[in-house]
Amino acid sequence: MSGLIDRGSQAFAQGDYPQAASAFRKLQSLYSNEPEWRESRLSEKIMPLAGYASLKAGLYEQAVDSLETFLQEDNPAYSQETFAKYSIALAFKRNGDFPAALEAFEVFRKSSHSASQQSIARIHEADINFKNDQAEVALEILSSVVDSDAAIRIRTQARLLATREYLKQENFSNVSKLLLESPWNSDTMPELAMLAFLSIEAGDALLANNRPRDALKAYQLVPNKESLIQQQTDKLNQLKRIFESRRQSVGMAGIMWTDFYEQLLRSATAQLDALNQADDYSDALLLRRGRASLLSNRPYEAWLLFESVARFSEGDVAEQGQFHWILAAKELGRYDSAVEIAREYLARYPSSESVDDALYLIAHTLMDGRRFEEAIQALSQLANGASDTQLRTASLFQRGQCYLRVGENSAARNDFEHVVATDLETPLYEKSKLWTGISHFLDRSFEAALAVFNALSKETENRELKGESSYRAATSLYSLYRYDESETLLRSFFIDHPNHPRQFEGQLLHGDCLFAQNRFEEAVQRYQSIPADFPELAHLAALQSSDAYNKLGRPDDALAVLRRQAKISQDPYRTIEIRLITAQTQWENDDNPGALATLDETIKKYGDNLESETLLEIMRMRHSLRPFELPLSYRETIEQGRLALAARFGLLEALERREQGQPFRSKEIILKIANEIPDEAFSPACLAHIGLNLVELDFENGVSMLERLIKSYPGSAYRSFAYFGFARKAMNMDQFDTALGWLSRIPESDFDSSIYIEALALEGRIRSRLGEYAAAQKTLERIFSFRWADSQQKADALIALAELKSSQGEAKQAIAYYQRVFTLYPGVIDAAAKGYLGSAVHLAEIDEPAKAHETLDEFLNRSEFTNTLQFQEAKSLLENLSDKNNSSIEKGGE
Repeated sequence: MSGLIDRGSQAFAQGDYPQAASAFRKLQSLYSNEPEWRESRLSEKIMPLAGYASLKAGLYEQAVDSLETFLQEDNPAYSQETFAKYSIALAFKRNGDFPAALEAFEVFRKSSHSASQQSIARIHEADINFKNDQAEVALEILSSVVDSDAAIRIRTQARLLATREYLKQENFSNVSKLLLESPWNSDTMPELAMLAFLSIEAGDALLANNRPRDALKAYQLVPNKESLIQQQTDKLNQLKRIFESRRQSVGMAGIMWTDFYEQLLRSATAQLDALNQADDYSDALLLRRGRASLLSNRPYEAWLLFESVARFSEGDVAEQGQFHWILAAKELGRYDSAVEIAREYLARYPSSESVDDALYLIAHTLMDGRRFEEAIQALSQLANGASDTQLRTASLFQRGQCYLRVGENSAARNDFEHVVATDLETPLYEKSKLWTGISHFLDRSFEAALAVFNALSKETENRELKGESSYRAATSLYSLYRYDESETLLRSFFIDHPNHPRQFEGQLLHGDCLFAQNRFEEAVQRYQSIPADFPELAHLAALQSSDAYNKLGRPDDALAVLRRQAKISQDPYRTIEIRLITAQTQWENDDNPGALATLDETIKKYGDNLESETLLEIMRMRHSLRPFELPLSYRETIEQGRLALAARFGLLEALERREQGQPFRSKEIILKIANEIPDEAFSPACLAHIGLNLVELDFENGVSMLERLIKSYPGSAYRSFAYFGFARKAMNMDQFDTALGWLSRIPESDFDSSIYIEALALEGRIRSRLGEYAAAQKTLERIFSFRWADSQQKADALIALAELKSSQGEAKQAIAYYQRVFTLYPGVIDAAAKGYLGSAVHLAEIDEPAKAHETLDEFLNRSEFTNTLQFQEAKSLLENLSDKNNSSIEKGGE
């Protein structure tokens, strides 16, 4: 007996568990019925050792037999009892007897007083349920462990296991909750690599399922590979030290701890080995974080990440970094940088499959930056050379959109019609048909537009597009003055397309049709059906209602509508427009005190509001009804510290001086304002007018004012002034392409802006300088189609056309343009003077000295031209003509 005990004990101490189990089993079979066995209580000492040795040796049934025999003894010690019950459960589990294992773990838990021991058992139960395809039961068990008072390492393991299962199930809300909502205590967890890889996997899944913010948080849990290897190594070594220091002291009674730590050690070691052998994921992780940042509306952070990857990584990751860097720059609105980055991408990766995508990005970035001419060039490359047919078609469609933005409606229509002819299967086919009609409409070819919209409405199966086509057809009929037909079509539109996006625009148009037919009461009813939560339409409807009431001779009702709208309006621009019309209505109905009161109240309330763009019109009207003492008002408001209002008074005086034909005095006032008031106090109107004047005077702060206008008020109606100023600056530096680029940003919707016609004139002159005579002539001739173009602008356009023809060597056509200037616009002194002199010069060139002499005589005999720059030059030319004439007479006499 003693020999078997010694042999078994020695084998057990040396970790030779099969030998120990064999010795203890033989000891039990030979001596368990001997008196010495019972008297020495050898069962209490030997059977736990026999059970544990069998368990470690993989002899699970033998382990259960030994341990159950031990438990049948009277009053086993508590520590030995818990050890035995846990070991029995573990043996059943390892032997694949899951029902018995679950029952045994439950028995163990009920006998244990330790929350941590119970939780270890619960983790085993969860594992068994996973193996039994009872995932929901397993997750409930793990959730209870996570929320328990068990040791942090146990709760961490349960949390990791549950997160992985939720990820497998694609239950992303619970993945986010478990992975992200609570911190991970890295001081007590060795599973750092497991957490890192789980976080990357979760981040990828969250990003793919449109949860970029959660994806970003997941990626942020992951350190770079080098740091992770060091941290995992340190934690593994720490765990080994803890395990070795405690394993001797806990003995067999602490088997659950021993088993738990051994599993942790195996897992952490395997993770470290896998991490060492894996490729470095660090750069790819930065790329992932960049994508998640971009989709989380954090473009600046994305920019930094993508730039780092593009600059310092290699291979596919670097290429992807460069490509996504373009997207980040575009999202930030840094369009010039985006184009530059994209062109660098094309240079670095000319053979990439994404070259066409990069070109498309360049085009869209240029479109976002309103650089439509350049966008057209990029889209043309794709339309002609992209490998993907759908991309070529999309490029044609987008190029058509760009052509529309630069007023090239015919070219746009060609592109849309080409898409219609070649692309019958995609949504772009019907969209292109719609835009073909719109291009006709913009060309004022309303019959052609109507035909397209009617045809599309009949053939499309797309309900929204069918409604859009019907609405567009109604607008065409209205533009053709066929108001009753437009009204009939709109009534059908409301019935066939309830809740269509154009519903309330249709109501507004319906009101306009009724208004045009002098059915003012019905028109008001339609206008009043437009709800206030469509503020722009409600605003227009209120203005139209007011006009209808005025037509009905009911000014009080007109004013009531305007006042109601003013109360609910949240936009200073619209509120001031309403107050302006209110004052006009009061004035037209002989309520002069009321009109002045409305204007003065508006100036007082909104004078210092920088976003009140239309306040200048209020001040103009007030000045026309009862003139301000403008220099005094300027000085008083400065003294009161009302700098924004003071700048407006100063600008009003400068504009008045210019209109009075005092340009130099006007510019003096502009310079005074710029010197006395910081541009932080300038409204958009002040930034626009003052900045543009300073650019014309070649002051650098003029450009900074216009840049401030664009940056601070991107939606301002005055933004075109800034683009025009930048174009003027570029032209003065002979940067003609850049100047044209800036001019192309002035939208067609700004056609009624005071600067739009100036921009057309500048574009015409630039294109003439570039030798693009046909385009220049077409641009300049557009000026005459605007009835609000003033005499100065039309006269200047004629001068530009005359100079253009002169450059082409077409003297007779140049003369015709010059003569139209002083015939039609004699009051525009400078332009008329240029017309007289230019006409005379060309008449002399084509050997018409008598007509030249007659033209110069007429010019020089008019006193209003005495102080013009052309006067002395004309005198010299007349003297030369007279000398030549005298010389010819003398030669003829001889």
